[in-house]
Amino acid sequence: MGKRRRKKRDFRSRTLDLIEWAALRSLVFALNAPGEKRAAALAEAAAKAALKLGIRLPVVRENLAAAFHGEKTPEAEESVVRSAYRQWALTFVEWARTWHRKGLDGAIDRVEIEGDRPLLDALRQGRGVIAVTAHFGHFELMPLTWARAHGPINLIVRPLDNRLLDLSLNRLRGRYGCRVLTRRGIVRNAIRRLRAGEMLGVLIDQNMIRREGVFVDFFGKPACTTPLSAALALRTGAAVFPGFIIRQAPFRHRLVFGREIPTLRTGNLQADLEANTARHTRAVEDAVRAHPDHWLWIHRRWRTQPAGGPAKGRRAAPVGGGGLPAGAPGAGRADGPGISP
Repeated sequence: MGKRRRKKRDFRSRTLDLIEWAALRSLVFALNAPGEKRAAALAEAAAKAALKLGIRLPVVRENLAAAFHGEKTPEAEESVVRSAYRQWALTFVEWARTWHRKGLDGAIDRVEIEGDRPLLDALRQGRGVIAVTAHFGHFELMPLTWARAHGPINLIVRPLDNRLLDLSLNRLRGRYGCRVLTRRGIVRNAIRRLRAGEMLGVLIDQNMIRREGVFVDFFGKPACTTPLSAALALRTGAAVFPGFIIRQAPFRHRLVFGREIPTLRTGNLQADLEANTARHTRAVEDAVRAHPDHWLWIHRRWRTQPAGGPAKGRRAAPVGGGGLPAGAPGAGRADGPGISP
């Protein structure tokens, strides 16, 4: 009986995966039919509809209020909400149009890269580079733009629950030499790539379960954050740079890299993990403060809190051999919606 139930469950899961995959492919096809102006108009209409229906709206408003602590007036926060929904809708439309090679080439042609010289210098020195970023703007364009301009980049991403969608997305990411590191042996693979003087992209802005994260300030509140970028930098000596993609207009972006974030080494591994994770997270906060409508406010970033509440202080994740989070399967387990990086 147990085997029958498992087979039924697997069959339902595969069927649902196929239905979702077919629905997305149909939507992608439909969004590739109109010209860019009409596609942008469709995005605007979709954003207004999502707002009217209140899709994730309570979460967005709650997160904005928690982040800005009254720094913004209610009117200013509502302006960010409206602009954020427009950004997300337009990003989805742009992303759908990159599924075809011609559309992807056209999208990358209109991304300007700024601040990449120090990263290239570090790579030429054989140091390895970690680019820390977030679910910010059209983040899927970042590795593709880099790879076409400068060569391969390795990515650590959270797999989607739908295996067909995950396979399709990774096939898209794999163009121009982007490499998606799989969960099996992901940390060892990342270390090997960095020690070989390669580049690695890591998204660090998702809520983590308590045993796999460190608590650092994010907009003045403890946020359980993956220490992976900090652990890899400490282990390999790779240079760490923040990078974010900023929209200039529909279908036009700038990929901007900030100054290198020095890796702090005190000899206390637990403290170093937390301090460096805090530095990386501060770069994300700075980007979000500069462009608040670019970030994914629908994610419950502060869901996990320190045991006993924030007043008890923060707890670093236990550390295993080599300065990597003990028991971490690589990128760790994000606790939140199935958002793909």
